[in-house]
Amino acid sequence: MTTKANIGQELLKQMDDTSAETPDCKKIPMMRIFERDTAGVRRLKRIVIIFWLLVVISFIVACTYTLNVRGIKNDLQYFSMLLGGIATITFQAMFLISVILTISLFVRSRSLTMHQVQARLAGIEEQLKKICQDK
Repeated sequence: MTTKANIGQELLKQMDDTSAETPDCKKIPMMRIFERDTAGVRRLKRIVIIFWLLVVISFIVACTYTLNVRGIKNDLQYFSMLLGGIATITFQAMFLISVILTISLFVRSRSLTMHQVQARLAGIEEQLKKICQDK
C-alpha cells in the first residue's frame, strides 16, 4: 500500500495551478495508485478467507482428536493426546492470525476509501478554483 506522503504529493500536484498538464493527465498517477491499493486489498481479502478456512479445519481436527482420546485406552492414547495438543495450539495460532489479518483488512480498506474521497475532493476543489478564475 502506498504511503500517505505519495498520495499527498499526487494531490498537491493536482492542485498546482502552474502545472502545464491537463487535469486528465494529473489523474492518471492517482488512478494507478488506487488500482494498486485496490489490488492489495483484494489480495489481503483472499488471504483472510483462506486463514479463516484454516481456522475451521484446525478446530474440527482439534475437536476430533480431543474426543477420540477419551475412547482410546492403549499406547495410541499418548500419540492421540499429542496430536490433539498440537491441533489445539494450531487452532489458537490460526485464530489469532485470522483476527489480526481481519483487522488489517478493515483498516486498509477504510484508508483506501478515505484516500479516494480525498482525491475526489481535491478534484472538486480544482474545478471550483477554475470556475472562480473564469468569472
